Amino acid sequence: MHHLKLILSLIILFSVSSCSLLNIAIESDVVPLPKRELNTRMAVRSFYHDFSGKVILAADSIYQVSEDVEIKGRALKWKMSATGAAASAAYQTVPQVSLVDTWLLCLQMEDYFNSSYGDTIFHTNTHLASEVSAELSKEISSVAKSLYGKEFKDLESFVNQYAKEHAVHEMFFPRENIMPSLAEYLEIPDTSYVETVGSAAEVMNDFTDRLSGYNTQIGNQLNWQKDLFTLKWENDSLSEKYLEKADSLSATINRLAIIAQESPEMLGIVAERMREELTPLIYQMNNGMETSIMQLSQERDSLQKFIHEQRAILVEDMNATGANLIKETTENVGKMIRSVSWVLIILVLVLAGVMFGIPFFAGYLLAKARFKKKE
Repeated sequence: MHHLKLILSLIILFSVSSCSLLNIAIESDVVPLPKRELNTRMAVRSFYHDFSGKVILAADSIYQVSEDVEIKGRALKWKMSATGAAASAAYQTVPQVSLVDTWLLCLQMEDYFNSSYGDTIFHTNTHLASEVSAELSKEISSVAKSLYGKEFKDLESFVNQYAKEHAVHEMFFPRENIMPSLAEYLEIPDTSYVETVGSAAEVMNDFTDRLSGYNTQIGNQLNWQKDLFTLKWENDSLSEKYLEKADSLSATINRLAIIAQESPEMLGIVAERMREELTPLIYQMNNGMETSIMQLSQERDSLQKFIHEQRAILVEDMNATGANLIKETTENVGKMIRSVSWVLIILVLVLAGVMFGIPFFAGYLLAKARFKKKE
């Protein structure tokens, strides 16, 4: 009986140990971003904040030291256009493309302020914008070199060539999809850029980061647009020119009142003079108001266009991210169900073996022991 208990204990121990199959490891085929790609994404977005801070600081310095209203307005437009373009470049899905596009933006901006198109855009203060642009170009070049080592020369060659072929002639820096051109230049297929978008956690973190960045950028754009409206309204020719006309009209009316009291027969002459002064004033006010309203309308349309573009980018990112998560979740759930089903089948077989095998084996041993006892 002692041997029987030992054998039964070993069987039960083996059966329990075989239940380690219950430790289901749910694995996913989602490939995380390579370490270099993840570092590139973090470095480029960190550089975007540095880019925005330096451009805003330089633009504000130009705004404060300038007395010309046109230059003040250009300073506001520069930081609006440059930081908006930097956000579009830095918050792209493919890290390497975002790095190259941000690098290209810095180089285009530097070339613009050193060209005949922009070297006097801020008059004597243009050097502030040129120096900041050169500093940012050098900084993003160092970031690319530290990340891409052997590939740095190829990327640098592409950026220099593309910047020359797509030089900027206005203080606006619209972004284009450079992925096809970059892939062709590096002689690699487009699909190599989208082998993986990262794990689910990386995808959600990327989406949240972009949403936060766009939200901050849109808030800044609205504030700067308001400053631009205020600047134009307060410094428009309406404010001084029309006030001078109004003062002249007020003096004329005062003279008319005095003359009406002392010499009523002169009223006709004074009224004619008043009409001569009042008519041009009315026309000038109408034309000035129409021009100001038209400018405000154009600025509002440009702001609405920018917000619409940013909203479209967010919607596209949300759709792409949602579709990718649904696809990955569906595939992983299917694989999990298949793996669980196999585990359940094996578990059922093991339990069946335990339930039927142990009693049968125990009965066999018991019968054998009784048979020996009889003998």
